[in-house]
Amino acid sequence: MILDDYEITEYKQIVQIKADWEALYALHNTSYCQSYNFMSYIERFCQENVFKKLFWGKLRYIQISKNNECLLIAPVIIKGKDTQLLGVKAPVDYYGFVYSNDSKDSLEILLRYLKIKYMVNHVNFGLLPVSQTRIMDLFYALSTEKYHIETSVGQNAALEYSFKSFDEYFKSLSKSVRQNYRTAINRSKTDGIEFSFEFYSEIPNSVIKRFLIDHKNRLNSRYSNGRPKIIETLLSPYRNIIYGKWRRDQPIYWSMKENKDHILCVAYLNKKPAAYFYGLISESLGKRRINFLRACVNVEEFGKYSPGIVLGIELIKHFGNNFDIYDFTIGNEQYKYQLGCKDFENLWTTVDILN
Repeated sequence: MILDDYEITEYKQIVQIKADWEALYALHNTSYCQSYNFMSYIERFCQENVFKKLFWGKLRYIQISKNNECLLIAPVIIKGKDTQLLGVKAPVDYYGFVYSNDSKDSLEILLRYLKIKYMVNHVNFGLLPVSQTRIMDLFYALSTEKYHIETSVGQNAALEYSFKSFDEYFKSLSKSVRQNYRTAINRSKTDGIEFSFEFYSEIPNSVIKRFLIDHKNRLNSRYSNGRPKIIETLLSPYRNIIYGKWRRDQPIYWSMKENKDHILCVAYLNKKPAAYFYGLISESLGKRRINFLRACVNVEEFGKYSPGIVLGIELIKHFGNNFDIYDFTIGNEQYKYQLGCKDFENLWTTVDILN
């Protein structure tokens, strides 16, 4: 379709527009969640089974071009008069579309196209990182007479690593955090179960399986809705069997199996995993970033050794200035600020097309 000299093309799979997607992705300080590889995992997650295709809606990659130059690609799931960005239903913290530096009017062209072809009147763009260059300018350029934009603030916690050495970083932490770290290390030695650490770039299948089960158990513990502990104990073995299969249709599992730009950090106590951080690595605009999309701590067994804080400090010690940004993503859990993170603003963004 041609609309005001813009050419709009639809695609069903991201592989059809791989080169254009990767070219636009490289232009802005995007996260790994918006990379071609990870978007392909999310596509697989949202489209792999019949249930999702029927009840979630139709997936389309809508490309806006002008004079043979690709300006914007938006992966959208269309259902009735509502549309949402691909990823809103997926278990990830960031999602978004990719766009060029000359894409001022392309977002409005996208909205007009959705209205004309699919009669869409509401678009959920999900969580958009304000720090991503120029992304909100595209929304502010929309006419308030034609579009109603609603935003609500969400925070992600990240550490910008500008320290000359680990010692300088460690000294920047609060006195109580430093003391807690030392106490945890000494206590584990006293109890004869010293810490050991692994930083996997190639993750063994056995470690993936253990992580998925431990992560699910941790979620069950946090969100058990007050069920008696004996019930949780009885359910646990069956849940682990089911979960080991069910979790495999998740983008995180595929990323662990197939990705090369990632790290799984594990703290062991007495050779048993006590804490995990799973991070995806990206580089844009000259900065290397690691996004920790999953964290898990075995509080019940090892809580008195503060394995989450210890692992967080150890992984920063291990990687240091190999990363400019340690992004612990969405959420305001206390450990993130204990590690020196600060809040960065994101906006949950929806647009109503008025006419």
